[in-house]
Amino acid sequence: MVGKNQVHYEQVGEGQDLVLLPTLLAEMTVYDEVIDELSSQFSVTRINFPGFGSSTGPIDQTIEAYADLIAATMKTLSLPAETNLIGNGFGGFVAGTLAIHHGDIINKLVLVDTGPGFPEAAKEPLRILAKKAKGDGMISVLDAAIKRMFPEDFIALNPSVVERRRCHLVEADPDLFANAALSLNSLDNR
Repeated sequence: MVGKNQVHYEQVGEGQDLVLLPTLLAEMTVYDEVIDELSSQFSVTRINFPGFGSSTGPIDQTIEAYADLIAATMKTLSLPAETNLIGNGFGGFVAGTLAIHHGDIINKLVLVDTGPGFPEAAKEPLRILAKKAKGDGMISVLDAAIKRMFPEDFIALNPSVVERRRCHLVEADPDLFANAALSLNSLDNR
């Protein structure tokens, strides 16, 4: 437990510590293809956000709350200040915010497909995903989520990868998924 949350994490490998944070549309298994390579060089900690895997809520609807939870998790796991952090998509927004508010607990930061805020034009699709997930469950957002994750040609050529992502995403808690999606609307780290 970290505060009032159960946090689902996995640790593997030896070496300098590295934390991996996934995107909104995935959970820690999104890193399965690279985990063997990374864990041959690093002590890797993969963390699921609330609503994914066995990570639980509640959590406030702000990226700062997610950053605080990850920082508290890193401290609970006694990860050293030399820990490197990689965040992809939603995980990148969280990692960037963590660096701003808790920079003393990380060494190097890699942000993938992210920025200091979420563009206004991209907020409405997040609101729609959140509303559909809360109202009709995760099954209702799968097609839209897959199209946000992968280009059409990738979807056509890699059905097993797409199906694996669908299987994991459908298991997410719809209310906590919606909470995370909506938390991007107020982010401004400029």
